[in-house]
Amino acid sequence: MVDARVGESDQQTIARALLSPSVRAGHMLAETHKGHPAVDVNAFVAELQSHPNAVGAGSFARSEEMLNAQAHALNELFYEFVGWGRVNAKAGHLEAAEIYPSSACARKANAGHR
Repeated sequence: MVDARVGESDQQTIARALLSPSVRAGHMLAETHKGHPAVDVNAFVAELQSHPNAVGAGSFARSEEMLNAQAHALNELFYEFVGWGRVNAKAGHLEAAEIYPSSACARKANAGHR
């Protein structure tokens, strides 16, 4: 939930809310899980907004878990792309074989720059 600030127009409040990382992520999560009857975008937003408080209190457990999970997911994507390249190379599709490994390397290289 995003409250209007003193002197802020409705349009400014809505723009600020829609640009909030927690609101954007909450919306994405709600859309992803919309088949579940208890899904509420405001609950997602509230939970996401509480995470910086934990970091401020010195707890990095969730951030470490998230970064570790993302690293493993990116690693799997890397090997998946390499595998697709190998399959295409063996099938004689050399142009396609070059695309997947180079995409995988670019993604892996850029992963640390976000």
